Amino acid sequence: MDYLQACACLAGWRDSLIWGITGDRHGAGSRRRSKMPIKIDRRGLDQLIKNAKELDGKHQVKMVDMLSPQFVSAHSKFDDLASLFAASGFKIDGPDDFAAIPDDQWDAFIAANTDFENWAEMQKAGHLHYVKGRLNKGL
Repeated sequence: MDYLQACACLAGWRDSLIWGITGDRHGAGSRRRSKMPIKIDRRGLDQLIKNAKELDGKHQVKMVDMLSPQFVSAHSKFDDLASLFAASGFKIDGPDDFAAIPDDQWDAFIAANTDFENWAEMQKAGHLHYVKGRLNKGL
């Protein structure tokens, strides 16, 4: 079960999150019991479910959003993706320029200048960082 399926499962029973606790007020062996309801503030759970629903389906995410300045600066000496691109020595003025860079040369640059062994690993980690940020939005 993946994370979104788990959130959907939680959504199915979130309205029943008032639990009854049976307590024995009159000592061991007594037959009199009372139920004390406990109310749970589930605003955080509701927000998490809302965030998960917003992530459901296919989305196009800009590379600068997925590889945010926070992410790039945490995993390299660069402040943001534009700085990383500028330091690469490759002409990158658009998607076509980026696609024209030989994969092995780009992977070597990423391995030498980031915490990742190659571009695919950096993108995968950036995607995970992006999704975690979106899931935790407002919590």
